[in-house]
Amino acid sequence: MQKAASINTRLLKIAFQWGRGPVMSSKLLTRAIFGVDPTLRRNKARDKFFWDITTLNLKKALLIHVRDGQRVLEIGSGEYGILTVFLAKKRKIDLTAVEIVPSFVDTCREIAENNRVNVRIIESNMFENVQGSFDVIFWNLPYVPTDFGAGFYKSKGGSPTFGPEGWHGGPTGFEPFDLFLKEAPKALNDNGKLIAGLNTYFTPKSRILEMIQGRGLFLNSVCGSAFNPSKAFVITKRP
Repeated sequence: MQKAASINTRLLKIAFQWGRGPVMSSKLLTRAIFGVDPTLRRNKARDKFFWDITTLNLKKALLIHVRDGQRVLEIGSGEYGILTVFLAKKRKIDLTAVEIVPSFVDTCREIAENNRVNVRIIESNMFENVQGSFDVIFWNLPYVPTDFGAGFYKSKGGSPTFGPEGWHGGPTGFEPFDLFLKEAPKALNDNGKLIAGLNTYFTPKSRILEMIQGRGLFLNSVCGSAFNPSKAFVITKRP
């Protein structure tokens, strides 16, 4: 059993490395899938990784659950802010994105400017510099456990980052999600929705459901596809 798990882990790492190259780092595919031009003219990005498989199902969930006129917040826009810019093009909303890494804030602002969208991009550790409440709060969460993340980045000649600064989600992969469930409802309107992007390979659905219920919240729906282990979990304060 351990040998099989080890083989699966190695195969998954290979898949991650391959996907970050010709697929998830393709400007052409990013434009085709999200309608976003990720070209940077002034700032130099640290990574050429524009999106991941979780981004795909978050896109689906946002199109379903975000309506014109709403106030929306993205936690952790990442280096390119693909979902924020995508959503700004699709909906007439009051949209804010927060990012803890200062250089990422700069690159996201440039991408938004280049794509001619009006969004508010703020340097903030989650809700630290955010005011008011929101109808929808979404986050493509860091969910990769420490050991896997460390091994992957070591093979790439770098080092993992933790929590909001990257896709390295702590010893179990659940630490950022637990923090999200604890803090986000405070900034959510009573009838609002949290949308959490997680990969069920690392964060099993059964545990996700336990954590949602443990915080007194409710699972509204799950947006996914058959061959994608990542899902967008739509969570509400009321049934």
